[in-house]
Amino acid sequence: MSEYSSKIKLKILKYSLRLEKIASYSLAYIFDIEKPENTKSLGNKNTSLSFNQKLNLLLDSGSIVKEEKEKMEIFMEVRNQFMHNLNVDSFQDVFELLNGREKRLKKLYPDYFSEDIKLEKSFDKVTEKLYLEGMKTLVSFKGVKDKKLKRIANETVYKKLYDSTPRAVDKALKLLTDDIKTDSFPWTDKDTLIKNIEVLKKQILVYQQMDEDEEE
Repeated sequence: MSEYSSKIKLKILKYSLRLEKIASYSLAYIFDIEKPENTKSLGNKNTSLSFNQKLNLLLDSGSIVKEEKEKMEIFMEVRNQFMHNLNVDSFQDVFELLNGREKRLKKLYPDYFSEDIKLEKSFDKVTEKLYLEGMKTLVSFKGVKDKKLKRIANETVYKKLYDSTPRAVDKALKLLTDDIKTDSFPWTDKDTLIKNIEVLKKQILVYQQMDEDEEE
């Protein structure tokens, strides 16, 4: 094995391990799993899901789309050839064995292939591009991941409002109660009472906002 081949294989191995890890953490986020490395499905045990199975789950959840899955699959095909085939020492060796993949990559990334660039260099760069796009895809928020993020954000907002509501109500009711206790308050007048209730609602909202501002 040449020094060049060893260098490539080590790089591809590192890239693939990172993709696997991020795919596991993406699924862990969806399923509320705090430590995916300790699970049977997402850890490093022989029971763990394959990378392709993880991608299928992410695809089914809407967290990735078919084209994104395809690109990561191509990367893993390259990875498998480098890791398991002793007869390959270069990217050109790999893509000679992957039927149709060279044509597909030239269609996806035409700028990476030209007469001015050696084919080996083109394959190297486009494989790195597949890895970088894969990482970006796996850490993005689409589908279920996006819905969960929005739900968490909403829950945080509503919790702040919920926590501040009793204090706001107490303050507003105290003002209204103090007014009612005065001799001049026309508490038998329905219209006046209705108007004061409307004022009460606005006061509660104001006090809630004041609580939030104080917390910040």
